[in-house]
Amino acid sequence: MESLTSYFGAVPGLNGYSLMVEPSVLIRGGVHPGVRQELLEQVDAVSGGVKFVVRDGTNLVAVLERDEATPQVTAAIEDILGQYQILELRFPMGFEIDTHKLGEQALALLRGRTKGGRTSFTNVTSAEYGEDLDAFLTTLVEMRDFLTSYASQVRIQAEPGVHLAVGGELIVIGGAGGGEEFPEPVVVEVTGGVYGNVGEGMIVQGAPVHSTDKLVRPGRRYLSEQEQGDYVGEVEIENERYRLAYAIEESLRLLEELEALSVQASTAVDNADAVLITFQEALMQLEVLQVQLRQLSEGSLRMKTNLPGNSFW
Repeated sequence: MESLTSYFGAVPGLNGYSLMVEPSVLIRGGVHPGVRQELLEQVDAVSGGVKFVVRDGTNLVAVLERDEATPQVTAAIEDILGQYQILELRFPMGFEIDTHKLGEQALALLRGRTKGGRTSFTNVTSAEYGEDLDAFLTTLVEMRDFLTSYASQVRIQAEPGVHLAVGGELIVIGGAGGGEEFPEPVVVEVTGGVYGNVGEGMIVQGAPVHSTDKLVRPGRRYLSEQEQGDYVGEVEIENERYRLAYAIEESLRLLEELEALSVQASTAVDNADAVLITFQEALMQLEVLQVQLRQLSEGSLRMKTNLPGNSFW
């Protein structure tokens, strides 16, 4: 029955299936992969009505031999489940730790506090996914950091005596009518970094206009779309993405100007080349003129020498 997915996989338009077997007892809620096989074996060993146990996604289904065995098997399964408890340690996304080492330290701490008891502990951290899960979490962290780097950076400077709490929301309005920089109200949520009267936040509603400057506006408690609370302090908003976009636009404009300059420079080079050719042609004509003048001068001298009365003895 666990291989039904492979049978139905080639059916066009398949979007999943539901397994309905009666009589049966369903163990749902997502059985932890680290104890799934052990739990399956214990349920399968329940006497008095369990025919076999199959996996259905993250659930387990105990198929019974007869309807009358349902109360007895249900009570036995509840006793088995009551023997287990899962202790889960969670850390912020991006918090790099050695999960195996930390798990062993947690086991040592628990065992030290229950000496002499019949309690046993097992580390089931990433038992099914292992390195794939760690790689997936690393990818999510990198994606979050990438998206955060392009989001507006919000810094909240609260007034003395005003308490900032993570999850609290402020509304920022840019003066009367919103102003040019805030055409609509902007709602900011405090996300962390609270130290004293300074905190960090994130825009969750609205957006200021694209500006390369740091925008500083007063912030008030956000109660609803129609109601504002007390004044909290100044909210500073800046976005490196806008500055990057401005730098790219300026670079494109500069490239266009450089292209126009290159066309003008090419035209100037062509004109200079034409002037040089004309100058060379003028030099050649000047040389021809000099030869003609020299020839005329020599011819004039010969004519003077051959005139009557110009011979001397």
